[in-house]
Amino acid sequence: MLRPLSTLPDDLARSLVGIAFDVDDTITRHGRLEEPACAALWRLVHAGVRLAACTGRPLVWARTAASLLPIDLAVAENGGAWVRAVPGSPRVEGFYDPEPARMAQRAVLHQVFERLRHEIADLRISDDGPERLVDLTLDAPGRTLTPAEVARIGQAIQAVGGRCLVSSVQVHITLCPADKASGLRRAAGELLGIDLDAQRSHWIFIGDSPNDAEAFAYFEHSVGVANIEPFLPQISSPPRYLTRSDRGLGFAELADQILAARSSSHTSPLPHGPLPPR
Repeated sequence: MLRPLSTLPDDLARSLVGIAFDVDDTITRHGRLEEPACAALWRLVHAGVRLAACTGRPLVWARTAASLLPIDLAVAENGGAWVRAVPGSPRVEGFYDPEPARMAQRAVLHQVFERLRHEIADLRISDDGPERLVDLTLDAPGRTLTPAEVARIGQAIQAVGGRCLVSSVQVHITLCPADKASGLRRAAGELLGIDLDAQRSHWIFIGDSPNDAEAFAYFEHSVGVANIEPFLPQISSPPRYLTRSDRGLGFAELADQILAARSSSHTSPLPHGPLPPR
């Protein structure tokens, strides 16, 4: 049962080590980073909270986000790739699957698309499709794909052993076994030296759509921004808490509550020893 974010325990807020967050329609509105969300990221960093972006967007997009935003890492393509950018140091990247497997998967994904485009009117590879290294995104110009069309896409990719993921902006087809939770676990271990399984009770995840379901299920503490409500019937593992506000305003609401709880205490305990340097 969804609980109001206001019921998030202060003790939990004070003990948090990190926040993992979706990007589209979680910190953005109409594709642009909202000012309250941007300010919230900086305030969280100054309070010593780790930040990890987990997005369905391509790795090339995540490279930019990791360089421009005050975050520790960015997980891209629904868990299939990740990047860490530290000022003054070489950028570090990783993939869930090795390159030969990714190349073979991409060939099959394009074959599935070629079959589907003859069945679904106006179906195309999304504008960012050529930039993707793991999955493939589909849409139809000028309209939203219907539930029946999304179901047909799901059937086609499942027939070759893959999955269909729906975000607030795109439909993804993938043969990579990763999701946002498993990708974040690998990325945190490789790039930050963090055993996320050991720390996950001290992390929180916030998102807004069905492709966040695995992360909602993995993290003991999870939040949906208010605009998640229309998607709830499609999410098998919904978040535990719900913000009053939508999108970036909802993310800022979470940050406000965490920081208020931490400021009410003279100490902000950081479990499992000191954190690795940023």
